[in-house]
Amino acid sequence: MWEDNARLLRGEEPIYNSQNDVSELPKEYTEWIKDNEERIGRAKSLPYFLRDNANVEKIASRRKQYNTLHDSGKYTDLHFNRNNGGVMASHIGHTVGKSKGLKYEEYVANVGYKTGHSVILGVERHDLHKVRNTEGTWDDLSMEIAGAETGTPNNIREALKHCAKKPNAQVAIVIFPNDNFTREALFDGLRKYNGLKGTTQFRQFEEIICLSKNAILWNKKRAER
Repeated sequence: MWEDNARLLRGEEPIYNSQNDVSELPKEYTEWIKDNEERIGRAKSLPYFLRDNANVEKIASRRKQYNTLHDSGKYTDLHFNRNNGGVMASHIGHTVGKSKGLKYEEYVANVGYKTGHSVILGVERHDLHKVRNTEGTWDDLSMEIAGAETGTPNNIREALKHCAKKPNAQVAIVIFPNDNFTREALFDGLRKYNGLKGTTQFRQFEEIICLSKNAILWNKKRAER
């Protein structure tokens, strides 16, 4: 604890891979959850040990991910949110700078980390001909980021078209940096984008996420749309 406090005072992260670290739930607990899954799903109220430990398994898994990234020595800006399991990191091979697009990446990483998601900015290869890199991963799915500065339906459609250009993008993240998000414009923009089905400009994403600089504004997975 003294060592962790000293690191925090220096502006550093605590050390999470202690020799006494508990990184997995007890086997008896996970087996009981599995055996009683249907009962839990039907329950109108849950006992305290389920309510209090709702995020324990996710947090334990994310801590493992953090430790793996940390021990690899290949990531910077590496943080773990012990309260909700949020993780953020940037590969040493990821492009850094002050361009608008890189600022958007910073927004995505900070918002995801704050809200309990894992956001990893990955390595970018610029030495391979016609290789289009995605930005990294959001909750282990490859993500692409685009800005919708004006927030109009056409602007939203163009942002999604940009994300669709990356052949392995599973998650499209649209940033509204000027706080001009409206659900009406979003749904109109989605309708315009869906009108591109059957063309090379369309991709069926597993998830579409809309963010401001500080919060998740809208988030729908494919199965929910």
